Amino acid sequence: MDAAATSGHRFYARTVARLGASGDAWFEALDQARLNVGPRGHVVQVHGVHLSEGHIWLQLTAVDDEDISFVVRVGAGTTLEEVITALEALPAEPEPFQVIRVDA
Repeated sequence: MDAAATSGHRFYARTVARLGASGDAWFEALDQARLNVGPRGHVVQVHGVHLSEGHIWLQLTAVDDEDISFVVRVGAGTTLEEVITALEALPAEPEPFQVIRVDA
């Protein structure tokens, strides 16, 4: 069982997939997903996807706590598993609109 299965999120085998430069793929993978943000589990909502200079910028908010909001920057080679690992490494109370860079 992979990391996503043990964290209670819905992607299982897809976590190692590289979603590339498709904003739609990243939106589909993360919107309404149950993820660990720091030590706590949250359902996250994708509020925005922006493509710029070879990166995708994703604005995410915890549905149950809108004070937990951050931006994730991913590169074309970034896997979903790498994003999940970066979110799990956050402190219990991440800084508002913190930028998390997950570039492969």
